[in-house]
Amino acid sequence: MIKTLLYTIVITILCLLVLLAGAVFISVDDSASVPAPLPLTDQDVARIRQLASENSPAKVVSAAKVQLQITDSELNDLLRFANQFLENKLRASVNLKKGIIYSDLSYRLPSNPLGKFINIKLTMSVGYARYFVIDEMSIGHLSVPSVVLHYLQPAIADYIKEHYPSYYLLWKLVKRIDVADSAMTVHYQIKRIDYSKLRSVIKKVAVDDVQRERISAYALEMDRILSELDTKEQSVINVVAPIFTFAQKRSLINEQAVEENRIALLTLAAYTINKNPLSYVSDETLSVRPRIELTLKDRGDLTKHYLISSAINMMSDSVWSNAIGLRKELKDANGGSGFSFVDLMADIAGNKLATLAQSPARAVEIQSRLSQLSSEDEIMADISGLQEGLTAEEFRIEYGNLSSEEYIQVIRDIERRLFACSVYRH
Repeated sequence: MIKTLLYTIVITILCLLVLLAGAVFISVDDSASVPAPLPLTDQDVARIRQLASENSPAKVVSAAKVQLQITDSELNDLLRFANQFLENKLRASVNLKKGIIYSDLSYRLPSNPLGKFINIKLTMSVGYARYFVIDEMSIGHLSVPSVVLHYLQPAIADYIKEHYPSYYLLWKLVKRIDVADSAMTVHYQIKRIDYSKLRSVIKKVAVDDVQRERISAYALEMDRILSELDTKEQSVINVVAPIFTFAQKRSLINEQAVEENRIALLTLAAYTINKNPLSYVSDETLSVRPRIELTLKDRGDLTKHYLISSAINMMSDSVWSNAIGLRKELKDANGGSGFSFVDLMADIAGNKLATLAQSPARAVEIQSRLSQLSSEDEIMADISGLQEGLTAEEFRIEYGNLSSEEYIQVIRDIERRLFACSVYRH
């Protein structure tokens, strides 16, 4: 009797394993059902920022409900934007019809012998005016039975509530969802009592724990470096060298030199506009930093151009920097009065630094070079003879436009001068 029972149990387990293996096999594909998304254009990013601005919690906090109207095209742009959080592993496409949401997902799997992607098709409706209900679901060639969906959805909701309370709090603000052809209207309400909580939630959602730790570490290191400087005016290399020594030490441990370089440059650039990056990702009370003028060729404006141009370049594809608005703030601070070829040289030098710092083949080498800086000439060339303060009319008369031979000659001269800087050489 016992022998028969054990035999039955073993056979049942083997059958279940075979069924599970078969289900996994037919759920995995070699190709993605969703085409690779095109990179976001400047217009796409501008529209996303406009949506974010129009629905900024500071603007819409009120006792009244607010409507967010979004087309399926804009929704797909948002999904492409959010995909950067997942290192572009998830491809998603949404198609809206009256009362129905059709969604296709393709998730890139780690290397394995079965296949490269899991493809998921979803057909959803809106239940109780505010909850997404999965009506149909298929994974690869496997259709998920409705009885499984019936138990799966509350389990997913409970999992999100327990493990991702930040997202759950955001969802509680939604009061109603209306789906029409090619468009969706989300009705939501942010009361003043929710506002402070929401700001903390946005910080948690926009920046993951790894980035938060990294930003915090560099902020503390910057505080330490500044505390050891004894005058109110310092050459920029007196902070660049130690911050990249710090980056070098961290990279030896985590082998992520590009990411370390990114936050190092962000920390330096943010300081030039009197910002502490930690304030964007934490609600902690920050220590008051000493204000020290960082100069390059005895000029504070060149330090700004150099470091801000470099940081903006490094953050151009960084989703979290766009999400928290820091990249825009840096761009806004990098203005000026009149056209200056000296400022332009600093911008070009900053972009050269960023290009090398984010190159996997050069990132470690750049850390070593910057950590050993002993002269500004290693990062910035001679600026003598370069024109500054040109009005638009003066520039037009002397150089015509950015394609003119006169202008190109000056740019070639700037490139030639910068080639003499040891940091940028191969």
